[in-house]
Amino acid sequence: METIRIIEFPACKMVSSGYAKEADNPFGLAGQLTKFNNWWSAFDKQRQDKWFMRDFMMFECSNNSLIWFYALPNQLQYELIDFPGGLYAAATAVLDDVADEQAVYGTIKQWIAESDNFELNEYEGHYDLSHSVTSSELQEQLGYAQLEVYVPIKLKK
Repeated sequence: METIRIIEFPACKMVSSGYAKEADNPFGLAGQLTKFNNWWSAFDKQRQDKWFMRDFMMFECSNNSLIWFYALPNQLQYELIDFPGGLYAAATAVLDDVADEQAVYGTIKQWIAESDNFELNEYEGHYDLSHSVTSSELQEQLGYAQLEVYVPIKLKK
């Protein structure tokens, strides 16, 4: 499928919001993910290298919670983790359209299953990720935002 992109992320240090259950309103005014978003957004404005995105989100189905990561070189006020990097298959969905997000995720997984070159590379600490790729100005004009969905892969041996 020509809509799937292969992306390689570098291994790096990341900070983590920690898991936030959807039932706890993590995007509410005082929510855990709102606080993390405010922190990393302010921090991100200070960096000079704008050549790649640094924030990624993951939804954990087993405990119905979200976790947000931000790649950076030094520990600050959030948990520092080692991100292994690696190859990811990626495609774009409409942000907050759960049906479209799930369909895109399913399409990526199907593409991987049918691939002669790649296979899934999911393991503890090597997550499926996502990233909003639409500026607020463009989102306002379009009426929606785009979400890049990433699924970890590796070359078949």
